[in-house]
Amino acid sequence: MLGRVLTVCMALLVASISEAAADDEKKKQTRIRPRGPYLQLTGGIQSVTGESGIDATIGGKIGVDIIDWVALEAEFEGSRDARRFVATLQQRSAFLRGRFKPFVVGGIGIARVTQNEGTPQTDNVTAVALRFGGGADYWLSKHVAMSLQASYVIIANGLSDHTSVGLGLRYAF
Repeated sequence: MLGRVLTVCMALLVASISEAAADDEKKKQTRIRPRGPYLQLTGGIQSVTGESGIDATIGGKIGVDIIDWVALEAEFEGSRDARRFVATLQQRSAFLRGRFKPFVVGGIGIARVTQNEGTPQTDNVTAVALRFGGGADYWLSKHVAMSLQASYVIIANGLSDHTSVGLGLRYAF
């Protein structure tokens, strides 16, 4: 009787080890993209709190995936009229694995804002900026993704905050 119990236990152990190995192999084969550094170019729009109208923006990101769901990145964003420039160092956390990956971002950096443009009192003010947002990536291939992101940037020193929405193209090395 003890021999049969040991045989069944060994069979279950061997089956679970081989299933775990098969799952590992399957994960390697279905990995959509490699971990590591990436570069992204983004175009979008921004709306400044307290101002009417929407302005075009251009920006980019340089980042590195640390693990499947966490990345560190530097994001740069500037308005078309060059009145606002924001650079932040931020953490990006993704929720799913696969082609479609929703994410949240949060970070801190600096903002340069031109005030009173066109008057004798034109000022360029630099202040601390906080960025919070979210979006989603859709991986077109192992190295290329489309990214949609919305973020809210809080700028210190009483300067106007802004909301931005951008569509980007990402390349993972």
